[in-house]
Amino acid sequence: MKQNSVENRIIEAANTKIGGKYNLAQYKKEKARLMAHKAVCEAVLAFKQENKYMPMYAILSCGISAGAFKNEEFEKGYKSFDKEKAQNIFDMAVAFNKANKIEGAPNDVVYRVCAKYYKNVSHNVSDFENTLARLKKPLSDERKDFHKICKAVGC
Repeated sequence: MKQNSVENRIIEAANTKIGGKYNLAQYKKEKARLMAHKAVCEAVLAFKQENKYMPMYAILSCGISAGAFKNEEFEKGYKSFDKEKAQNIFDMAVAFNKANKIEGAPNDVVYRVCAKYYKNVSHNVSDFENTLARLKKPLSDERKDFHKICKAVGC
């Protein structure tokens, strides 16, 4: 599987020790920022180990922020990782594919729909599954149908 540069940088940040100069008093704030960033990178890698089928861009987009998979966001430093949110969106995406008889892993469109549903409607996976069960016809996972899918699930 191809790894993007942000994924490599996350692995590197999680496995590299913070330099000794940050123990000096004048670097106290910088050390705290680096420690938080390192902890988030470690949490992301642990989550990735538990959910091997969720792509890294989806983990970052759902668990940190919408643009967290970009180099610019990585350079600013990650502040927190919402493991529960990422897990719920992953479960919703899998439920979407199952309900619509789509084979394979969920794509970026499905993750975006599920993230929007999570943000605007409900954090509960069973609510999303009930919404999918009420639909009369299956939905596609194509980019051109994003707004139609959102409207169908109520987000």
